[in-house]
Amino acid sequence: MFNLNESNRIVMAQHPTDMRMGVNCLSGQVRMVGLNPANGDFSITL
Repeated sequence: MFNLNESNRIVMAQHPTDMRMGVNCLSGQVRMVGLNPANGDFSITL
């Protein structure tokens, strides 16, 4: 579980994401856009 607060950075992805990839691959997707998933940054897909 994570908390949303003012220090979180949220980025919207423009490409679809396969949620079956697993934690390592999904965190790699976050790292590819220059964010760090270890400090609460995450990306969402529309």
